[in-house]
Amino acid sequence: MNIFKKSYLLILVAGLLTASCSDFLEPSVDQAKETSTAVATAADLQAVVYGILDDMNSTALYGRDLIVANEVRSDNMWSSSASNRFGAPSQHVYTTQNGNANSFWANSYGAIAIANIAIAAEVGSSAAIDDLKGQAYALRALLHFDLVRTFGQHHAVAGGTANLGVPYVTTYNEPDNFLPARESVADVYTKVLADLATAESLISTSNTSKTTISYYAVKALQSRVNLEVGNYQAAIDAADVVINSGVYTVPADQAALVASWATDESSNSIFELGYTSTNNAGTNSIARIYQNTNYGDVELNEATYDLYDQANDFRFALLGTNANGTDTQFRLTGKYPDEINGEDNIRMIRIEEVILNKAEAQARNGATGATIAATLNTLANNRYTTSPYVLTADLDDVLLERRLELLGEGHYFATQMRNGDDIAADEDPGGFTTLVYPDFRAAFPIPQSEMDANSSMEQNEGYTN
Repeated sequence: MNIFKKSYLLILVAGLLTASCSDFLEPSVDQAKETSTAVATAADLQAVVYGILDDMNSTALYGRDLIVANEVRSDNMWSSSASNRFGAPSQHVYTTQNGNANSFWANSYGAIAIANIAIAAEVGSSAAIDDLKGQAYALRALLHFDLVRTFGQHHAVAGGTANLGVPYVTTYNEPDNFLPARESVADVYTKVLADLATAESLISTSNTSKTTISYYAVKALQSRVNLEVGNYQAAIDAADVVINSGVYTVPADQAALVASWATDESSNSIFELGYTSTNNAGTNSIARIYQNTNYGDVELNEATYDLYDQANDFRFALLGTNANGTDTQFRLTGKYPDEINGEDNIRMIRIEEVILNKAEAQARNGATGATIAATLNTLANNRYTTSPYVLTADLDDVLLERRLELLGEGHYFATQMRNGDDIAADEDPGGFTTLVYPDFRAAFPIPQSEMDANSSMEQNEGYTN
């Protein structure tokens, strides 16, 4: 299916405009409206922005699959395929028919289509409207950022097509752009940062919502993207705005850390995708995959489990084990603990990540060990009974803390690629051998359905035969 043909003309109906957290994308055909008239008020625009978020929290995207796939692609975790889930990314064996690749591509561009409707809506200007449009710009940036990290060639091959990114789509349903070509990775990153800058200019600094994009969420995303791009001072500056805001706090001890994962919109959360008792992941939640359930596909590598200082690191309370015959399975049990109803909000950005973004940018930008330690200790002092970074810290220390802190949140594969790491063979029963950086398997294949529909599309290296 061409990525621009999925119709989102159906998203706006009168009955949905007063809803707050229901499914915004399921009206019947007879309720369809033309986009030229569908978005006429701030309330209409808000419904469209909710529609973007609704697409993003689907199980096939940020609601589970993108996050988990990036964990099992890294050295952190592996999939036993107990319920036939996540085996391909765990073993780094993909075809152009891969279900994860298809869903990441289609759902991401579907959400981008809705964002473009919001951005192009002719509804005048007010503080509320500007804020909503700013949110749409930020979400469009985030979606493209994760698309290029998933499908881009920058970590896949040395030379040749190494700079192929993804199409950066900024219009909805325009005939001149039905067959877009891939842009370079550098150009995609430039446009991501431009969209975030526009979002920053539109969203009020008083907007501190956690379940929609706020001003500080934009700054946090800027710290993430600039770190990835190598704009280290810009990453530090953006992180400082969030850290110095006083709006977010790191849980101070083990009990507070565990409680933060059992409580939506906790003090350390900057942006999360919301679920409710009537709109949630149910049995398709991340918890069902990470915990010892009737799914339970994804386990920690024993080496990952052993990285935690069991006596000194509060985060060890988020881990667990269970017997599997004569074997021991290592589990992430404290993050996303609701495996019954799947109502845990999806944490997209936490203050802890922003601190780590700053520390990594400092380490890569030539800061002193004392400077890096001072930043790292704003996290470590709340994670250890005694911080190991009293006087100094370096890049290896920061990367270790990233791995320990963000386990299970879908970030570590990108960290390893940014660092040029090999992905080691682990307990995976599928016979996976070490992925030596760079490797074509660092990028998913472009889905065959897109290749068939778009004559301008180029396939990633390694998937052409």
